[in-house]
Amino acid sequence: MGVDDYMDREAGVVAAATAAAVSPQARELFRRAAVYGIAGVLKAGDVAVAAARGAVRGARDGVAAASNGAGEQPQPAAPSAPLGTSARGGRRQPSSSGTQRRAREPQGSTGDDS
Repeated sequence: MGVDDYMDREAGVVAAATAAAVSPQARELFRRAAVYGIAGVLKAGDVAVAAARGAVRGARDGVAAASNGAGEQPQPAAPSAPLGTSARGGRRQPSSSGTQRRAREPQGSTGDDS
């Protein structure tokens, strides 16, 4: 066996894969790449579903406009959940972020300007 027998392309690939499998930095890199890859696939799926829903909604509105007549405007689609409720059917909790403010009452206004 000569030196050329140990320098095959397959042997180099196996040696690199083994080194990557036992290296903590390489495992962290592969783990991070897998997480970002799965997140990208999920995001792309969400975008595709949203685009398909928009296309269906547009087609539905177009059919409704055609059946109502050319001069009438189509009615907007009803929301999936009534306003003020969550999609699960319960009431929404008031926001605790402080975005809702109460009207301020005038301070010390007794009516006399002395």
